[in-house]
Amino acid sequence: MRTWHVSSLVLLPLLLASAVSATGLLSIEGAASNNNATTGNDFANSAAIGPIIDSAQTLNGAPPGTGSEIETVFASANYGILGVSAGGQVVGPVSVSALGASGNAFASFSDNLTIMAPGLAGMIGSVRVVFGLASFVSVDGGVGSGCSGSAQVSYGVVASLSGGGGSGSSNQSGTWTDYPCFNTHTFSGTPPGIFSLTAPVLFGSPAQLSVNLSALSNESWLDFASGSATAEGDFAHTLTWGGFTEVRDAQGNLVTNYSVTSDSGTDWSKPAPEPATAVLVATGLIALGASRPVRANRRNAQTPHWK
Repeated sequence: MRTWHVSSLVLLPLLLASAVSATGLLSIEGAASNNNATTGNDFANSAAIGPIIDSAQTLNGAPPGTGSEIETVFASANYGILGVSAGGQVVGPVSVSALGASGNAFASFSDNLTIMAPGLAGMIGSVRVVFGLASFVSVDGGVGSGCSGSAQVSYGVVASLSGGGGSGSSNQSGTWTDYPCFNTHTFSGTPPGIFSLTAPVLFGSPAQLSVNLSALSNESWLDFASGSATAEGDFAHTLTWGGFTEVRDAQGNLVTNYSVTSDSGTDWSKPAPEPATAVLVATGLIALGASRPVRANRRNAQTPHWK
């Protein structure tokens, strides 16, 4: 089994205002499927005020005399805090057809924000923001006769800020694969951690902030012998907004006396609070854990710090 432990984010002080007004938008989606039963296992929700949380799980549709194939997905969203997870397990032996399961989860927040500073209205400047993604990832293609199983987990983060001054974006992704048949035990892409985004801004003019987080997992088992393939991509503890690290004017001078307003009422210049949402996310995962395979060697993740 290949297991990656990537830091969990520090519980930050309650510095971000709650979403009280209302033209920002929170969205979550999820879908879990397997090769033989695919009903009643997806969700899609959106709201102006959060948090919003949902989950779904496949029924075991494996044919009689076969093992099992189960997948679970989870998503949560609030302003400045996103969480997703996708994972499952297929257990051989195969009797008639290949066993397989897959899941994907998506969460996002979007908002309109305005940065204001004395004497700079209508002028172009720039802002640098940070956000961090915590994760626990485990993929195990299993062991069996021949080319038995495979497991894979992927994540993606897309963040953008665009307005009258222009736009900036940060796109991050990564994939973990365990395919014993071809001796493939790899990670490709960007490891989860602390990311930054620099974008031009027009002082006094609204800019749209959008951040999206996704997770994908899939498992398969092709062998008539007993065995299993398991994947877990847990990004539910969480993607967290870290606030502005700097605001500059058109000449590159640091601006310190600025203020930020937003449609949702969120102060995006400051880090998001994690405690309340972390409890809600954990509650959802505990509920999912009752029907989801959990390995004994799972450890609590550590904590990276904002840079």
